[in-house]
Amino acid sequence: MIEQRNITGSSALDYVRQELSRGGVLSDYINKLPLDNGSIYAFVPEGTSENKLYDFEYGALYPFDEGLIDERPLSMPIPNDSRPLLVERIQQHLNLSETNCCLFEDPIRSPSDPIVSISAIDYVHLNNSSMFYFFNHSKNDASVIGKALSISEDYVFLCALSSMDVITQNEFLPNKEISLNLLEKFAAGVSSFFVEAYDHEGYLMWVKTE
Repeated sequence: MIEQRNITGSSALDYVRQELSRGGVLSDYINKLPLDNGSIYAFVPEGTSENKLYDFEYGALYPFDEGLIDERPLSMPIPNDSRPLLVERIQQHLNLSETNCCLFEDPIRSPSDPIVSISAIDYVHLNNSSMFYFFNHSKNDASVIGKALSISEDYVFLCALSSMDVITQNEFLPNKEISLNLLEKFAAGVSSFFVEAYDHEGYLMWVKTE
């Protein structure tokens, strides 16, 4: 079972800022926010020790099955049972209000990549390069959100929850270009976001203090 642990403090904030510094344009905008005015939570397996809880760079949160080494030595799966909880939190945010919205930042893909057309998931982009997956109150299917999570999770991961008026949200047209100004407006309204941690075995969630 996955639990949410409050880890607010300087070490967690430093790690969150470090992860944002490795990301793209949206990560940069969010990193300029007053992140000190927020709380940070970890999504980890129940019973995770204090030592492992604050060792954000290292995994080994789950029991290790040595039998998998013999069965699949070159494709060891990375355990992470917190993904469904992440999707659930995103849907909760989107269902609360028509003004609520969400962006996944894709750190490696561009619209011209063959895998983009194969994935059949809507995206928006900056200058035909930086890609994002947008969701809001009327576009919040759990399976599609889960797919966006899977696609965008790479060497770095960012999913941000924000609030914008519906007219402004309409500028996020499927598979079309967005402006830096629109992305900056989204970042200004961010109330929560997620970054990966524990060597991709979990996540940290930053939540703005009301």
